[in-house]
Amino acid sequence: MASHPPSIPLREFCPLYYLLNAIPAKVQKGFRSVLVYLTALDSNNDFIAVGSSIGMLYLYCRRVSQMNKYNLEGKSEAITVVKLLSCFDDLVAVGTASGRVALFQLVSQLPGRNKQVRIQELVVKQVKLKKKGKRRRQGECRGECQLTTAGLLIIFSCSTVVNKTLAESWMGYSGPGCGILSLVVTDRHVWCLDFKGGLYCSGLPNGGLSWQKFEENVQQVALSPSGSLLWKVEQKTMTAYACGKVTIKGKRHWYKALDETAFVALSDDTAWIIRTSGDLYLQTGLSVDRPCARAVKVDCPCPMAQMAARGSVVWALSEQRALFYREGLSSYCAEGEQWKYDKVSENQGLEPICIALGENNTLWALDTIGSLWFRTGITTKKPQGEDEHWWQVSITDYVVFEQSGLFQTLIQATQSVATATKAPVERVAERLRVAFLSQQSQCQPSLVSANNSGVWIASGRNDFHVAKGSLVGTFWRTIVPRGTASATKWAFVFSSAVPGKEGSFLWLGQSRKDLFCIWDQDLQMRPLTVQLPPDLEMVQLSACRDALWGLDNHGRVHIRTLSPSCPTGMHWTPLDLSQLGRLRLISFSCGSQNVWACDTSGMVHFRVGTQPLNPSMMLPAWICIEPPEQPVGVHLVRVQTSPNDRMLWALDSRGNVHVRTGITEEMPVGTAWEHIPGLQASQLVLSTRTAWVRCHNGEVARRYGISEKNPAGDYWKKVPGLVNCSPTHDPSSKLIWFFFKWNFYSRRSRTIVHTINHKSNPQSRLLCI
Repeated sequence: MASHPPSIPLREFCPLYYLLNAIPAKVQKGFRSVLVYLTALDSNNDFIAVGSSIGMLYLYCRRVSQMNKYNLEGKSEAITVVKLLSCFDDLVAVGTASGRVALFQLVSQLPGRNKQVRIQELVVKQVKLKKKGKRRRQGECRGECQLTTAGLLIIFSCSTVVNKTLAESWMGYSGPGCGILSLVVTDRHVWCLDFKGGLYCSGLPNGGLSWQKFEENVQQVALSPSGSLLWKVEQKTMTAYACGKVTIKGKRHWYKALDETAFVALSDDTAWIIRTSGDLYLQTGLSVDRPCARAVKVDCPCPMAQMAARGSVVWALSEQRALFYREGLSSYCAEGEQWKYDKVSENQGLEPICIALGENNTLWALDTIGSLWFRTGITTKKPQGEDEHWWQVSITDYVVFEQSGLFQTLIQATQSVATATKAPVERVAERLRVAFLSQQSQCQPSLVSANNSGVWIASGRNDFHVAKGSLVGTFWRTIVPRGTASATKWAFVFSSAVPGKEGSFLWLGQSRKDLFCIWDQDLQMRPLTVQLPPDLEMVQLSACRDALWGLDNHGRVHIRTLSPSCPTGMHWTPLDLSQLGRLRLISFSCGSQNVWACDTSGMVHFRVGTQPLNPSMMLPAWICIEPPEQPVGVHLVRVQTSPNDRMLWALDSRGNVHVRTGITEEMPVGTAWEHIPGLQASQLVLSTRTAWVRCHNGEVARRYGISEKNPAGDYWKKVPGLVNCSPTHDPSSKLIWFFFKWNFYSRRSRTIVHTINHKSNPQSRLLCI
C-alpha cells in the first residue's frame, strides 16, 4: 500500500475570484461580496494566527490540524498585527488600525477545544511591561486597565495620558477610492476627492474611518473650518455649487454659486474663488441658510492657483509657487486692503504645491520635494506670522525603531507611532509628479489640511497620514563668525562649558594646526585665537569646564588648564602616559570630572580628574575597562562621555553603537556594555540628556528616551534638513552645532501641539558646522 505524503497544515490563502466571476449573478445572490485580505501573521509551535482585513482572526492548531475563526465585536475593521503569547495560558493579542487591542485566552490545555474568553478590549494609548506579579486583575480602576497575568503587561487608557505619548507620531489611513486628489478635514469629518471625481466622507470617531460616497463628477471640494459650508466644482462645466446644511445621508440641495470656477477656499462666512481666467472673486456674509452670495472681484497681483482662508486670515499661492497674504482683513472689512508678497518663503527657497491654515494660528505648506513646513503666529493683525522663517517637519525616514518584542508589537498594533523600521509618511514628490502631470492644468491638488486634532497629509496615492500629537519643526541658519568670510571652510567644531560664565564655548578650526574659541552668548560671534603646541598637529580635541585636552599625531596628550580668570587657558602641559606603557590612545572624551579614553586595541581606560595632577600633586591612575564582547577583528575606535559624566557611549570599527550601563556616582565606571541597534554611525556626541550620531551616509540621528534607568534610550530619529554634516553638543542640551560642507550652521527647533488651547512653544536651538 502506497504511503501518502504528510499533509502540510497551512500553506496560503488564495482568493478564487475567477471562479466567483464565472458564476452567474443570479446564483451569486447571498455570497459574501466583501474582499478579504490577510493582513497579519504570527506562529509558534502550537498555533498559527492570521489576521484579516475584515476583523476576522483565523487560529490554526498545529496539533489537531483544525482551523478556528474569531470575530472582533463591534464594527469590522482591519487587523494590523497578531501576536501569540505563552505564559501560564496561551494568549492571542489582536490589534487593529484604530488602536483597539483584544486579548483572547485559550483556556483548555487540549488544543482544538479551546474556548474563546475575552479578557479586555480597549484603545491603547500607553503601555508598560511588568516583569513580576502573579495576580490577574481585569476591569477598570480610576481609568486604568491592568492585566498582570504572569507579569505580562499593564495597559493604561485614561484621559490623563501625557502628550508625549503621541509626540511626533503619524497614524496611517487608507483612502476610499482611486488615489487622493484633495484632502479636507473639519472638526467632525474628513473628506477625500479621488482622481475619478468621486467625493467621499467619513466621520472622525476614536476608531477607524467609515467611508461613504457623497458625490460624483467633482473637480474640487472646499469646506469651512467648522464644516457648516460645503462647495463643490463640477468636472465638466467647472461650475461651483454650494450646500448649506451638510448631511452625510439623505437629500441635499445644491445652489449654483459661480461659473468658470477653478478653485474655492472657504472660511466660516466667506468664499474666495479663483476663476478659470485667473481672476479672483469674493463672496461674503455666508451662513448655513445662505451658503452663497453675490461675487465681488478682488484685485490680484498675479494669477493664483490656490487659496487658504480661516477666520480673518487669507493666504494665496500663485501659479509660479509664490506666496501672498492679505492685509487689512477684519470683521468689518472681509475684502481686506492689499496683498503682500511673502519674502520669507523666497529667502528660504520654498516652492509649495499646496497650503492650509490650521488651529493655533498656524500655516502649513507641502513643497515640491515632499517636505512639510509650518509658520506660527498667523493672526488677523499679523497675517504674515511671528516667525521670520518656516519650520520644517520631516515626514520621511524620520523614525528608526528596533524590534523589541511585545512592546513593539503593541506599538505597531495601535499605530500611535511610526511603523518599525519604516518611514512614517512616504515621500510624496515622485508620486505627485506622476499623478498630476497628466491632470488638467486647472486641477490643483490639496494634499495638506489641518483641524483641531492634527495635521493631515496625503501621499498622492490612496492613503494619507495624520499627526495628532506634537510635532517638532526645524530651521537651519548659517553662522559666520565675526572677522571671517562666509566662504571660510571649517574643519571641525566641538563645545564645552564656560569657566565661571553661562553658556558654552565653541572650539573650531580650519585645519588641525589652528584653533579658535567663540562664546555662544556673544551676539557678534567673535573668535579668539588659541595657540596650539608648536610643530604639532592635533588629531583630536576635547574640552570640559576647566580643561582642554589634545591628542597629537604622535599619540601624545596635551592639557590646557582653563579658569574663570583665563577661560581659554595660558599654556599646554604634556600628560605623563607612562602608566599605559606601549599602549597608544586613539580617542578620548572629557566629562566634568572624569576622562575616558580608547587605545588602538579597543581597550577602554578611565581616569578620575581632568587636570595633569590632582590636588595632592599626584598623577591620577588610569583604570582599564574591558570593552564589549566583539567578533574577531572588531574593536572600539571611539568613546564619548556626557558633560555630567553620567553617560558613556562608544563606536566600534564597524560603526556599531554601544552604551555603558550602570554608571552612577558610586560606580562611575559602570557595570556592563549594551549594544544599541538600529543604525551604524561614524561620529558620536553626547549632551546631558541625549545622543547624536552621524551615519555613514552623512545623515544625523538623535536618540530619544535616554534616562538614568534607561541609558540606552528607546529609538532613533533622523534630523531633517541637512545631510553630510557632523554634530557637536552643548552641555546644556539646548544647543547643538553642525558642520556641513565646510560651513557652520545653527539648528533651532519649535514644538507645535495639536490640542485646543495649547500654543506652540520654542524648545531648543542647535548649531551645526
